[in-house]
Amino acid sequence: MALKTWESTFAPSLDASQWPEYNGDEYVPDCGLLKQKTGRRKRKRLRNEMDDSSKGYGEDMAMAHPDYPLLETFYDREHRAHLMVDDGEVLSPLRIHTHSPLRWDERYAPCIGRAGFLPLARLVMTGLPMFDNAALTALVDRWRSEIHTFHLPCGELMVTLQDVAMILGLPVDGQPVCGNVQPAGWRDMVELIVGTRPPEPTQEAKDKKPLGVSSAWLAQNFTECPHDAVEHVVERYARAWLWLLVGGYLFPDRTGNTVSWMYLPLLGKEWENVGLYSWGSATLAFYFD
Repeated sequence: MALKTWESTFAPSLDASQWPEYNGDEYVPDCGLLKQKTGRRKRKRLRNEMDDSSKGYGEDMAMAHPDYPLLETFYDREHRAHLMVDDGEVLSPLRIHTHSPLRWDERYAPCIGRAGFLPLARLVMTGLPMFDNAALTALVDRWRSEIHTFHLPCGELMVTLQDVAMILGLPVDGQPVCGNVQPAGWRDMVELIVGTRPPEPTQEAKDKKPLGVSSAWLAQNFTECPHDAVEHVVERYARAWLWLLVGGYLFPDRTGNTVSWMYLPLLGKEWENVGLYSWGSATLAFYFD
């Protein structure tokens, strides 16, 4: 902004005869110092994680697959299909790693419905369906992580927001889902929202679960809501049920046993406010990560 303060009053003279005489040093460029280099000028930029993950992407890796030009051999090095077809490795079918939901109580339905999760809750309340391990493995073998699509004989197949909305019944419009990443005092927050405090780690052992609780702890404390429970106790059990649904199914931990508390502050809001977030978009982005 300071450079443009006197911009309107500056009028350079284009007539060289009006310029003052210069008696200083004369500089003559040395053409021999020019770099004889062709191509596009390189620019300095900040490096990020993508640059580190693409190390080794040389001339032998940049060429397209000889039989399938759309696929890059760089992404095939660790792919299951490459290991089985090209290297001849015998790999067993994949198996889904998950856990059973908490026992459903119909008293949870009004709360879960106000939060917008009742369609999905109806799908998982009786347990997850049987999975075809062979079909699951075939889809994984044809998944292309660089473009987030399945490469099938009939063409490319991609999971869209419409699929998430139609299959899971989650909202795809609303506020972005941003979880809390500060671990300080997370046990106090859990106790405030669900009424039960996670156990403290012993002095000898390190806190191996600083970002969540185990599914076994949730099952131990919130398996069945008491029949004579008052309304606020029922709501706490409903939040614990919803917590496991979100942290254990929509955003699972890689270990398959830890339920993260990062989304619990959002689930601890008023039930109507929980439904204002775009849970469908967050779910799709989580699986694309």
